[in-house]
Amino acid sequence: MSKPVIPIFYTADEKYAPYLSVSIISLLKNASPDYRYEIYVVYDKMSLRTMRKLMTLKALREKDAHIHIKPMREVLDFLTERPNTRLNASMFTLTIYYRIFIAQMFPQYEKGIYLDADTVVTDDISELFNVRLGKKYLLGAVNDFSIKKNKPFMSYVEKVVGIPRDEYFNSGVLLLNLAELRRLRFDEHFLYLLVRYDFDTVAPDQDYLNAMCYGKVKLLPSKWDAMPAKDVPPMKEPGIVHYNLYFKPWHYDDIDYEVYFWRYAAHSPFLKQINKVKAEPHDLERDMEFLGEMMAHADAAHKQKCTFRKVFEGGDEVRAGRPSDKTYEIVETGWGWHVVKTTLSLPLLPLKPIAGAVKKSAQIIRNSRIKK
Repeated sequence: MSKPVIPIFYTADEKYAPYLSVSIISLLKNASPDYRYEIYVVYDKMSLRTMRKLMTLKALREKDAHIHIKPMREVLDFLTERPNTRLNASMFTLTIYYRIFIAQMFPQYEKGIYLDADTVVTDDISELFNVRLGKKYLLGAVNDFSIKKNKPFMSYVEKVVGIPRDEYFNSGVLLLNLAELRRLRFDEHFLYLLVRYDFDTVAPDQDYLNAMCYGKVKLLPSKWDAMPAKDVPPMKEPGIVHYNLYFKPWHYDDIDYEVYFWRYAAHSPFLKQINKVKAEPHDLERDMEFLGEMMAHADAAHKQKCTFRKVFEGGDEVRAGRPSDKTYEIVETGWGWHVVKTTLSLPLLPLKPIAGAVKKSAQIIRNSRIKK
């Protein structure tokens, strides 16, 4: 009798491959033997040597597990070739939004887990996979407690993203209801919002997911996304540790939960490379400046004319799924990419293309030659 399958999805590049290897090793070391694990890594700029190291991880042989490594180019081709979900990938990178397209890219799965590469799994991942989502929830995630004492970001979550701070989740660990996301054509709706509004965000993919999925998120126990954070004591038995922001044990000493990272890094074929990175000087002051810039951005974002909260609470758009009463397409004109609502006699204006393309009038858009 074949084992049930647990699909797990990552993204990485050459720089992050060593830490990805640690995450995969930790996942499999703690995985139940009652399942088969299909691990998908979508990469951007990774050498053949690095891919071979990942493909031959000893931990893959210790459990019923397989790894599939796919280039990001395939992902972008998948997006740009689909009707009504076209986007000029040369103008705007979609790599950070990869998790939003998993449902359409892997139609063979009803459910799956997405993990950031800077995670370590310290418990049996099947326990997370078996959390019931039903049709009510699009995904399961952990409330981002790291923002609890950050007033600018808490204000940003409520005034800009438009959800209660206690329901804002971190997108580094996601239990995905792939069947329901496909049914709602979630990926198409995301691209529609991205092209039409191009919201000013602090955490791009995370903010879109929070704004669009509000009310359809199952908040998971905090053990499944334990993050080091200032003035927050570490939990005793985390299930997944997420070394978010600058809290990287391969950069700095005395990071919460660092013992878990080094425990599994000891089994990585990239250990020498990881130790070399750790030995290099790292600019904590610059990291703090970057964090300060993020907070300043968050503090000022509510002044924008167009925010998630204004659009959704104003009734202009629905949150999740393609609007049932609107037919639209994303088309390319001589001035960039635009959303056209074809049920109307004229497109709603002003239309806002991405990448700083200038706004044009309705008549110009209608008369534009659409490139084939």
